[in-house]
Amino acid sequence: MEKYLEILMKCNLFENIEEKDLRSLLSCLDYKIKEYNKNEIILLAGDEIYSIGIVLDGIIQVTKENTFGDSILLSKISCGNIFAEAVVCSGLNISPINVTAFSKCTIMYLSYNKIMSVCAEACTFHSRLVSNMVTIVAKKNLVLSDKIDILSAKTIREKVNLYFSKQMEISKSNKFKIPLSRAELSDFLNVNRSSLSRELSNMQNEGLIRFSKNRFEVIL
Repeated sequence: MEKYLEILMKCNLFENIEEKDLRSLLSCLDYKIKEYNKNEIILLAGDEIYSIGIVLDGIIQVTKENTFGDSILLSKISCGNIFAEAVVCSGLNISPINVTAFSKCTIMYLSYNKIMSVCAEACTFHSRLVSNMVTIVAKKNLVLSDKIDILSAKTIREKVNLYFSKQMEISKSNKFKIPLSRAELSDFLNVNRSSLSRELSNMQNEGLIRFSKNRFEVIL
């Protein structure tokens, strides 16, 4: 566990919790750690789940199948970030998503009941943990709302513009690097890869954007 403390300290679930308090907190959270090989299934839609996951090493990929059976990329989650929190917080405990190991990875699982049940001492850092969980879920809901807006756009250009606007907001700059390959971006936007590449080239030729691989600049 010691080798993962630095990563956990950077996780937003443990924001504003001191290292000594985190050590105490982990002792009462009944955590489990599991390793996965690349492309191994971590979670399937329909599985029951009662724990949140923290990526301690590697990258995982979250997808969802539409009514036609096509797999849509929702996100790639890297080291220090959490997943499945919205499912367990909802109380439904049935996963609507698929999670696979994009690379070899290590996951820590924390029982949701242990997180939300403040310990007998009612320590302030456990209260902070609960507060952090609520904040994370609220922010994830906003991200989901943005995703719905993108998927609801009628044209590829509209989807690209909405996605780029969000990236500019995140990076606070008109220059940014996206965490997705071209194939992954087409999956995320739910558009044909060739059509997306053609639209990006058209936008560059029109002087609207510049790009090289996954680095983009929106011309203001």
